[in-house]
Amino acid sequence: MNIMKIMRLTLLLFFLLPQYGHADINRVFITGQDLLDYCEQSSNFCFGYVTAVVDDTGTIYGDKAGYCLPADINAETLQQSVINYMKNNLQILGLPGASVVVIALKNTYPCS
Repeated sequence: MNIMKIMRLTLLLFFLLPQYGHADINRVFITGQDLLDYCEQSSNFCFGYVTAVVDDTGTIYGDKAGYCLPADINAETLQQSVINYMKNNLQILGLPGASVVVIALKNTYPCS
C-alpha cells in the first residue's frame, strides 16, 4: 500500500469512527473570520496558513482537490486570492478556516 492510500484511509477512518466521549472533537480553532482578521494583521501567518492548506489538500487529494492552480502562480498571489475571496464572500466566514481556503481556491481557480 503506498503512502497516499494510507493517508486517505487514515483520514477516512478518522471521519467515520464514532466520536464518543469527546465533546470538543469537532472544535474549530480558526474560523474564516479569524483567518481574515489574521491575514489583515500578519501576512506571515496568512501566508503559512494558506500554503499549508494548499500543500495538505494537494498531497492528500491530488488532482481531486477541486481546484486547479495555474502553473506559474506564486504563494503571494495565492494568498491574495484567498483574502480577496474572503472579503467578497463574508457569508462563508463562519466556516472553519481551512474550509474557507479550499472554497476560495475552488471558486477562484476552478478546473476546466
